[in-house]
Amino acid sequence: MFRNVYKSLDGGENWAPASSGLPSGCGDRVYALLVDPTDSTVVYAGGNFGDCPVSGGVYKSTDGGGMWSRSLANPTLCLAIDPSAPSILYAGTTNGPYKTTDGGGAWQRMSDGLPPSTGVRALAVDPMTPSTVYAGTDGFAPDSFIAKIGPGGAKQ
Repeated sequence: MFRNVYKSLDGGENWAPASSGLPSGCGDRVYALLVDPTDSTVVYAGGNFGDCPVSGGVYKSTDGGGMWSRSLANPTLCLAIDPSAPSILYAGTTNGPYKTTDGGGAWQRMSDGLPPSTGVRALAVDPMTPSTVYAGTDGFAPDSFIAKIGPGGAKQ
């Protein structure tokens, strides 16, 4: 179930649940976790679902995992954050990459140049040029590829 976010305060020696507000049941899974590099109380969790499409997406906690609220309602497989501007995040979903510039308040699909309904399983932000994002996609050859996405969301 999706409720499998845990937190350790002692370097991994001991773990406690940090999942209040996350959906439960339906075989949900967490695939990605991010901590804001400038504010460790802000945490993002990305997940997918089994039989409950209403529960997948990106969830955000502003209290170190104490409570969570949904930020993006789309099954999420990976997350990446702009190290120079932590309010800019990217979500790799089963329907392509999404971007937020306000810490998860609003998301836009970045689909220019990508095949329709391309699942994104891996994302990386270039630390030297944070406007460049790389996306690793789902599928079998020749449908699976790595795309370089430029500042406007266009595949390069």
